[in-house]
Amino acid sequence: WLTDTAEVLRALGKDPSLTSRTDIWDAVMRRLAERPMTGYGYAAFWGKDSVPADTIRAETGWIVPSAHHGWLDLLVQIGWPGMVF
Repeated sequence: WLTDTAEVLRALGKDPSLTSRTDIWDAVMRRLAERPMTGYGYAAFWGKDSVPADTIRAETGWIVPSAHHGWLDLLVQIGWPGMVF
């Protein structure tokens, strides 16, 4: 029982998806896979009229303002070369 992280979190009264953040992270990684080398542009991904961000919002069912993960936010904006640099 203690080796099942989700069960341990539930027993502690916590959401194993980290309040749906893991759903957001999965969706962000799918968008990143579409543009791994260039990203979507710095400060452009989460814009109000952003089609990729709207896709994530539709997938998660709420108006997601960010990836709730600093590294993923930056990665989806500037791509892998930007992160390495």
